[in-house]
Amino acid sequence: MYSFYNDDKKTRLKHIKETYDMLSLHQVTFATPRIMNSGYNNSQLASCVLNTPDDDTWSLNQTDGNIALYSKFSGGIAYDVSNIRASGSKIASFNGTSDGPIPFIKRVEQTISAFNQQSKRKGSCVITFPFWHYDVQDMIMLKDAGGTEDTRARKLMYSIRIHNIFKERVEKNGDITLFDPKETPLLNSTYGKEFEKAYLYYETKPGIRKKTIKAKDLLYLILKIRTESGNLYLTFVDNINEQSVLNTFIGASNLCTEVLVPSSSSKLISEKLYLNEDNEYEIHQVKKSGEIGICNLCSINLISWYNMNEKEKSAFAYTLLRGCDNIIDTQFYPVKEGEAANKKNRPIGIGVLNYANLLAKHKIKFTDIKAREFTNSLFDDLYFHLYSAACTLAKERGAYPAFKSSKWFMGKTPFHLSLFDYKSFDLKVDKKKWNRLADDIKTFGIRFSYVAAIAPTATSGKSINATESIEPVMDLFYMEEGIQNLPTLVANIKENRMYYERCWDIPAKTLIELAAIRQKYIDQAQSITLYYKKPESARELWEDIKYAMELGIKTLYYMKTPKANFNDDYVCESCS
Repeated sequence: MYSFYNDDKKTRLKHIKETYDMLSLHQVTFATPRIMNSGYNNSQLASCVLNTPDDDTWSLNQTDGNIALYSKFSGGIAYDVSNIRASGSKIASFNGTSDGPIPFIKRVEQTISAFNQQSKRKGSCVITFPFWHYDVQDMIMLKDAGGTEDTRARKLMYSIRIHNIFKERVEKNGDITLFDPKETPLLNSTYGKEFEKAYLYYETKPGIRKKTIKAKDLLYLILKIRTESGNLYLTFVDNINEQSVLNTFIGASNLCTEVLVPSSSSKLISEKLYLNEDNEYEIHQVKKSGEIGICNLCSINLISWYNMNEKEKSAFAYTLLRGCDNIIDTQFYPVKEGEAANKKNRPIGIGVLNYANLLAKHKIKFTDIKAREFTNSLFDDLYFHLYSAACTLAKERGAYPAFKSSKWFMGKTPFHLSLFDYKSFDLKVDKKKWNRLADDIKTFGIRFSYVAAIAPTATSGKSINATESIEPVMDLFYMEEGIQNLPTLVANIKENRMYYERCWDIPAKTLIELAAIRQKYIDQAQSITLYYKKPESARELWEDIKYAMELGIKTLYYMKTPKANFNDDYVCESCS
């Protein structure tokens, strides 16, 4: 009801009933904030909140306050520290030196702990930093089990931003150079060839702080922490921006690695003290709004989708997106920068669940070669309908405000921007269909800057007896650990037991290949976890990471092993 209460009175009851049917028939699940907060006075419905502070005191303090508010109102937080100057860097205002990003990261840890999500869930946050940052080695170790509390911030998640030049230096057993962001601004605003050009320029530029280390030494440190903790997500910035439908640089993902919306800090223009008519002082502040990237999520039950006919799919996609569109305008925004960004870009993230169940129902194992074509056909069909519905909404309501600055306006869809070579996998694709859609979008616009993002569905999936997101099952029966410990039996086990493969028995390369096929149709990203019974070597782990980069994957989520010692009770319910 909240999704449509402000909609056209002639049709809103029809859409309310259709949405009720979607939920009651388990055709779709909404992310926890939308379910939990709809109808409250302060209905904050966004799942993901991305923040990027500038390297100045005002911006850092402002961002800390922003994440406190969004955590209080149920948002899962992402915080990109890439702009924060390195330790030992000069502070011109009083001729001092900086302690680098780590004290600010530790402050975020305390803020997230203090401002939990309405006392119903713990606050949660991921910190993103680039591979070339002067303090990168210390930041990688923040999750490490050893060390003192002063040198660790273990309650947070971490993601490292990796460019192709790092991969090339590792392969050549070469060196990489670490820089102070204060002196190398181009590294935080470029990608691909432009980034490489800037990186090489700074490597030879005299008079700036830098240090050289072996690329493989940094890689081994990354793999050590990723193996021991399961955490340290990977953000492949070149792949993200090469395939982005926007023309805005994106340097970080969200808490669960599937959302890739722009974020930037506000700028303080002026601050003046006034004496009002009541002889009381007022402070009038003027600032240029930055963008807090936020995104609303939901997930489609693939079993239900597969069983719909074409007419039903079109109607389902339209109603689902119309409700998502409405809440962008009606939800509560704790911070104005979030409202500014959301109304300018109007991003949403439609994902899926029950993928493993659908494969098993069709007697297909993850490792079967026919899983490739089945996956290709399924996600081609799903996202074609969703982008088409977004175009239909644009015809009715107008394109999102920043549409003309996007690649959508240039006649490009995720299909056209993809780096994945479907021919090498012998997949069938209807290019003419996608070209027609691109022409329609170029002519009529699209209602959302982003439509697709595949989030984890650990909580909502269990509520409708569906397998989680795009994940294989861990076992036929297992205990799902989270806010509640849920005994879990996989769906349709009696009929499909023989076709369920445990995640530990599926090669990581297989999961990467299936993810790359899906990625061709997804404008944002996917929460992709890789599983290993027992990693043979660092080389094996690196080969899989490199393979993911080469196939156009944008991010990698957890790495899990059967008896890992990392904290496995964390569930990203903001996305679920």
